[in-house]
Amino acid sequence: MGTMNFSKGGFTGSVGIHTGRTWKGIQVLATKAKPAYSRTEEQGTIRDTFGRFNRFTALFAPEIKYLTSLNTSKQSVRNAITQLNKEHIREPDYPFENLQINAGGRQKPIAPAATSADGIVTVTWTKPTSTVYSDQAKMIILVVDEDDAMVEVGQVAPTAETWTGTINMGTNTDVYVYCWLLDKVGSMRVGSKSVGIKIAKS
Repeated sequence: MGTMNFSKGGFTGSVGIHTGRTWKGIQVLATKAKPAYSRTEEQGTIRDTFGRFNRFTALFAPEIKYLTSLNTSKQSVRNAITQLNKEHIREPDYPFENLQINAGGRQKPIAPAATSADGIVTVTWTKPTSTVYSDQAKMIILVVDEDDAMVEVGQVAPTAETWTGTINMGTNTDVYVYCWLLDKVGSMRVGSKSVGIKIAKS
């Protein structure tokens, strides 16, 4: 939106085809330049990769809104995950099982493993050895089938050491499994880094 400063006679922003700008220290009104669009091979790869990442995280970000220890006070869960993975999300070959879905200083899941039997995912782990986790702590499990756009989220006691899903993810696509520990200190959520696993299609 363009604005006019009547005390100084300056015009800023754009209205229609006109844009206010500064030229040699003088405020002038100029024709708005048409933005240039370029798509080199490298730019195209980066945009395509970043687009895939955004589509992927959009599948599950709403599902884990209250199951994360990421700082989401001034941003969405999706943006927080983007910030967490900003060094890698534009790498075309970066494996999605290496994405960080949660972060925190607590002990992360020990030896998590995931298997699929006829499309139903089972996750196992060793219960935490840390004594700081309270009785309210949960193991959060996120299962994502990117190709079929299916998501399942589970939460169980960390001492259970196993969780089995209820949604049939099929066997014709790769499935990504992420797990992390989540606890509360007062009203604040605290947790661990996530651990990712890929179950390759059979």
